[in-house]
Amino acid sequence: HLNVSAGGKIQEKTTAKTVSDSSVSLPETSATASETPGQSASPNVSQTPAVSPSTPPAPSAPTATVAAVYQKGTSFNSGKLKYTVTKTPTKTKAGTAKVTALTTSGKLKTSFSVPDSIKKNGYTYHITTIAKNSFKNSSALKKITIGNNVTTIGENAFQKLKTLKTVTMGTGVVQINKHAFSGCKELRKITLPENVTTIKSKAFYNDTALKAIITDTKSLITVGEKAFNNLKKGCYMVVPSGKKTAYKSLLTESKNTTIKMYTY
Repeated sequence: HLNVSAGGKIQEKTTAKTVSDSSVSLPETSATASETPGQSASPNVSQTPAVSPSTPPAPSAPTATVAAVYQKGTSFNSGKLKYTVTKTPTKTKAGTAKVTALTTSGKLKTSFSVPDSIKKNGYTYHITTIAKNSFKNSSALKKITIGNNVTTIGENAFQKLKTLKTVTMGTGVVQINKHAFSGCKELRKITLPENVTTIKSKAFYNDTALKAIITDTKSLITVGEKAFNNLKKGCYMVVPSGKKTAYKSLLTESKNTTIKMYTY
């Protein structure tokens, strides 16, 4: 709008505010601040996006250790004995293993018990065999007790143990192999348990102190050549009633003719 003053000069009328001296004063702003609609920019402050500190990854849960099962053919120690697995076990079914040797310190022990079974890492192994030469290197063994799951005593297993005096066999023994106890010159008595069917050649040969053989088995069908030769003079065998004739024939066939026989 233009107004004409009394002096004839034209004046400009502003609706918002009057500008004096034709000079426009602008508010100061920071060259580095960017203004977002709805927000006031902070003067002279550089607005750098906040960076959240890196969070370390959460530790992973420890991995459960699965107990190792000893597979068939694997060897391990337990106590003073060494074993080899003959059948792999499962969590619900026992495996089997055989005694194979003595540990270094085991060779000095005077007494051993071969267990029925042992557990390793939660798995069960029935001990079914005393393997060939297992105790042959023992220098001090006087007494051996054999567990009830053992079915076979291997060749030379206790051969020439000059200090061995007492042998207790478990009820499961079926077979005693060649030279198993030959040359055990302190062994005075042996009891053959009820399930023995086979005694191989020279199993007790040259046990010169052996005086008594107690036979609990009614199933003996094989006595190998010279299984009971060269024993103490006057050595005798006690057999179940009704088995005297049959067992005497077995001894005669195997050239064990000097043993006296009694029944119970």
